[in-house]
Amino acid sequence: MASEEPVQPIFTLNYPVNSSNPIYRLQDLYIQDVVRLAFQQSGVALDFHNVPIPTLPQSRSISLIQQGVYDVHWMATSQEREKQLLPVRIPLFKGLIGWRLMFVHQDNVKRFAALETKQNLQKLTAGQGRDWPDTKVLESNGFRVFKATTTAGLLQMVSLKRVDYFPRSVIEIWHEYNLKQYDAIVIDPTFVLQYPAAQYLFVRKDNQILHDILETGLNKAIANGTFDQLFYQYFGSMLKDANLKQRKIIRLDNPMMSAQTPLGRKELWYSIETQLPD
Repeated sequence: MASEEPVQPIFTLNYPVNSSNPIYRLQDLYIQDVVRLAFQQSGVALDFHNVPIPTLPQSRSISLIQQGVYDVHWMATSQEREKQLLPVRIPLFKGLIGWRLMFVHQDNVKRFAALETKQNLQKLTAGQGRDWPDTKVLESNGFRVFKATTTAGLLQMVSLKRVDYFPRSVIEIWHEYNLKQYDAIVIDPTFVLQYPAAQYLFVRKDNQILHDILETGLNKAIANGTFDQLFYQYFGSMLKDANLKQRKIIRLDNPMMSAQTPLGRKELWYSIETQLPD
């Protein structure tokens, strides 16, 4: 009599989904695929449960994970955030969250083209989210920052010329630009701000099982190339459009990054020398 096949374990995952906000829709679809890939590579069957959520501050998402409303969420990392939750230290966007192009008013394109240095930019006012780690990065590097609650509010401030520029990741800005919320806003073709930064998957401190499934699966996907295949499927054309090699790179420090950040694992991060797939 043939032996029975072992039953594959099934993990029920409660995952937050915001279907009402088009700004983050592309990234969220990508992260859902990343999570599914991690489970597939770990050999654990996934029972994926959507938990509908509104647009909310990342600080609120931390609380909801801690309360068990959902199990995992992707967020920008910081030392403080890594104390509150358990991070899966794989940069989901290959560190490109720290490669920042700028939304500017179309009247200011020539003004930005004439700028040369970090010191020139420090005299202008950037817009950023109130509780985003990137806000602290800019402030710690001597930049003027106007803080607002939402991305939509910051885009409006650029359109009204109440802030000079709104830095957005190279993997965010093209999708947001194509939404065409404000005709007067364009993407500055001159600069890119660059600093070490990462979006991780975060789980509750006591959820070591989920953490290990995700970490093991993502490391396998990175080793066999399926992670990069998925990433460039979503964002390869955006990187080509960004034309980073032809821009003025303003490099900044990020004191918010923890000592455990895997900066030494070069395969996890985008660099200016990275050869983009055709």
